[in-house]
Amino acid sequence: MKRFYRSIALLVALVFIGVTAGCTISENKKAGSGITPTPSPVATTTPVEVKPTATPIPVTPAPTPAPSATPKTLVKRTVPILYYHAINDEVGQGQLSELFVSPKEFEKQMAFLKQNNYDVITFDDLHNLDNVPNPVIITFDDGYEDNYLYAYPVLKKYGFKASIFLVSDFIGNSSILNKAQIKEMADLINFQGHTMTHPDLPNIKIEDAEKEISVSKKAIEEITGKPVTVFAYPTGLYNKQILDITKKHYQYAVWNGGGLYSTTDDPYIMKRVYIPRELDIKGFEKKIKGLQ
Repeated sequence: MKRFYRSIALLVALVFIGVTAGCTISENKKAGSGITPTPSPVATTTPVEVKPTATPIPVTPAPTPAPSATPKTLVKRTVPILYYHAINDEVGQGQLSELFVSPKEFEKQMAFLKQNNYDVITFDDLHNLDNVPNPVIITFDDGYEDNYLYAYPVLKKYGFKASIFLVSDFIGNSSILNKAQIKEMADLINFQGHTMTHPDLPNIKIEDAEKEISVSKKAIEEITGKPVTVFAYPTGLYNKQILDITKKHYQYAVWNGGGLYSTTDDPYIMKRVYIPRELDIKGFEKKIKGLQ
């Protein structure tokens, strides 16, 4: 009997232990079995500092600018640059004869300029033509002695200035101006460059061309004591290399003929109005107005 009761007590104890263990396991599951779960990583963003936006300042619209005056250098003016050689009735042979304008015709032409209120200027005046309503420039090539004998007295009579382009190595030769005449004429005449020996510049070595252009300038300046700023291409020939050399030494350069010069043209290819011997005064008037 006692064994029976012991068996019963043992069975109850086992049941109690089983129930108690089950409850403990259940509680452990609810509590995560005593292990704290590691949370999944969450991507974080570095916070950006947001600065307060400044209160916008109202901008007053700028007034529409008034149209500016056209620069003087861009104002187009037409200037006839008259182009002579010799002033003489003792003419050369063949085609050269047209280079010799009669002294009588030359005086008629200068009188025409005076009577028609032309303003005879020099190259130095080209930068400012505001107060020059009717400009004209007078030029002579080569420096013939008859420029002194026949042209200079007429120019003095009318108070006209002119430019003579000298071949420096020829100065003092027969029929060419000498140093004394050049110095005497310097009151009205400005003497400019026309090379040393009058070559066709594009057809000689470039170093020789440089010498012809630069040395002649210095030689003339030594005689006159005045700056030489304008160059005339012998026979009117040039190319890019000659232009580049000329720009190094001169402010302006002229060629043979072409018509009326415009102040918006290239100052190193300035056109001139050629005046030949056979031109009468009516033809002169047409030429100077660009009509012939």
